[in-house]
Amino acid sequence: MGKEPVREALEALARGRWDEFVKAVTSIRINTWEDAVTATMDAIASGTSILLDDIRDLGRLDRPHHWIWGLLLVLAGIFLLPLLVIYYGDWSGAGR
Repeated sequence: MGKEPVREALEALARGRWDEFVKAVTSIRINTWEDAVTATMDAIASGTSILLDDIRDLGRLDRPHHWIWGLLLVLAGIFLLPLLVIYYGDWSGAGR
């Protein structure tokens, strides 16, 4: 999984350029379940940093604030991480 599409997607999301965001997200390729787990942990970490960066606006809904996107990333990561580990996790190392 390359880092460039993820970085491009986050930058497009921060700028509010939805067409660039969708293009970057659709270009992300995840080849193994380890890549998926890593991407999910990255989503949790990125979402947490975005949420904390905009903490002074927490609760304001007058426009799309960064804390909203951070919260969505964190919640998606928290929801997906256990599913990926339980469903795809092959802890014995077989089948790689």
